Amino acid sequence: MKRVVIIGAGPAGLTAAINAVNDDTSVTILESNSEVGKKLLLTGNGRCNYFNETFTIDKFNSNNNEFLNLIINEDNIDRVYKFFSNLGIETRVKNGYMYPYSNKASTIRNALLDECLLRGVDIKYNYTVEKVEYKNGVYLIDKTIECDYLIIATGGLSFPKTGSTGFAKKVCEEFELTYVPNTPSLVKLITDSDLNIVSGVRSDAEVSLYIDNKKEKSELGEIQFNKDSISGICIFNISRNVNISLTRNRKVSLFVNLLPSIKYEDMVSYLDNKAKNLKDITVSSFLQRIFNDKLVKFILLSSSVKETKYYNKLSNEEKINIAKNISKLKFNIIGTGDYTTAEVTTGGISLLELNLNSFEALRQKNLFFIGECVDVDGDCGGYNLGFAWISGILAGSFIRGKND
Repeated sequence: MKRVVIIGAGPAGLTAAINAVNDDTSVTILESNSEVGKKLLLTGNGRCNYFNETFTIDKFNSNNNEFLNLIINEDNIDRVYKFFSNLGIETRVKNGYMYPYSNKASTIRNALLDECLLRGVDIKYNYTVEKVEYKNGVYLIDKTIECDYLIIATGGLSFPKTGSTGFAKKVCEEFELTYVPNTPSLVKLITDSDLNIVSGVRSDAEVSLYIDNKKEKSELGEIQFNKDSISGICIFNISRNVNISLTRNRKVSLFVNLLPSIKYEDMVSYLDNKAKNLKDITVSSFLQRIFNDKLVKFILLSSSVKETKYYNKLSNEEKINIAKNISKLKFNIIGTGDYTTAEVTTGGISLLELNLNSFEALRQKNLFFIGECVDVDGDCGGYNLGFAWISGILAGSFIRGKND
């Protein structure tokens, strides 16, 4: 009988276990926590955005992007749909984001756990692995547990309180496999601006990331201002390379358009037209008919315009300043949130080290790496969990003996 050990009972590990186990394969999961799927329960604010109807390569990043098409393709997407259909998960879809119909992450976690237990998977809780060795054709874990196949599903470094400690890096070092350095991703951006006035305010916006004055990426969506940082899904999606750029002493700037339906060059005429029938109205009262009152205070402060001044008394220069701080509100980025707040981790074992049909290490027989410990990370929207499902399905199915 094939003996399979999976280190880590997160989404990738549980999925691999379900797909690997059969009458000829025994599966044991070693989990450092007292429960499985601890991080999974936090996803989607506890609602678990587990997949996305638009699952395309452009939503993913790797240091070897040229190989992503071997992972993100129609065949593997179909495998995910089939997997969740077989689990009996009812889905609700919002703007392409797929959630369990219950709107509870525990629905997904419990379905995975139940399926593992029904299939006879042995789960050992509160078990922290210290060392992995390979001797006489088998893997030896902490000198006590032997297996023929070993799957590393220990995640990256994000949310360390859930058990993500970067253990995969130790395994790569043990077997001399290339490991791409980690950075926090899908994380807030820290600015040198004082944002106390607008702390807690949410606004729809278009955000553009500039590195050394060159535009790198833009995103449209809701942002949230915090005391010294900006967050929100569209901020997270442009945060990936900020840490790397800052460590290389590159200039990182963020430009925010608070009214993305209007171009900067049209903003003054738009405001004039909006105010043409409003006589003797202060600029503050006028702008509050468009924006949150705290946001108006911040715009006017940034524009050096007094709130009590009448809009029709503004100089052209003042109107241009206001327009600029609506359409091109600039923030210097000096850092990001750390791993305790990052939703995912960049880096991991290099794709060059893996057979991407099975996620087996090319230079180390019967050793597999899946989920966040692989050098693949995606945008917000179910993409990172999607990668976890795919890699778990492929690794587990390969070990079981069929990959369909």
